[in-house]
Amino acid sequence: MWKLQHLTSLYLNDNNLTRIPPEICRLTCLVQLDLSCNKLRNLPPEIGELVTLRELLLHNNYIRALPLEMGKLFKLQILGLKGNPLSTDIMTLFSEVNGTDKILSYLLDNLPSKSTHNLQYSLRHFAIIFARPSCSRRPTTAEAVKS
Repeated sequence: MWKLQHLTSLYLNDNNLTRIPPEICRLTCLVQLDLSCNKLRNLPPEIGELVTLRELLLHNNYIRALPLEMGKLFKLQILGLKGNPLSTDIMTLFSEVNGTDKILSYLLDNLPSKSTHNLQYSLRHFAIIFARPSCSRRPTTAEAVKS
């Protein structure tokens, strides 16, 4: 199935699925994904790589938390979450006007970005370089001759 890279709609509802493999990210053209009425407890972070997704239905599963990577689904317009034991905070956001957008923003805001990680690494590396004790410089041959 992962070779069907031009697939735009995938309906896996009512199949008693207990997990979605990370390889789902290979379906780069997916616009609709229906995972409703299964036995899913979580979603792989790779679901955030399905950037063409406009509709994601997750109704009636056992999902307790959404992966932060879902915040990268900028084109998502329809998100179905009813019937999952999600936190009150998420469900409150979801019930508001533009709930899908608010949830995606919340997830994206809490996603550690690679650029932040790289900046933190760079600053640590920079601090280590400049925290090293300076070595006494040996005089060049010309300086030694002058003295």
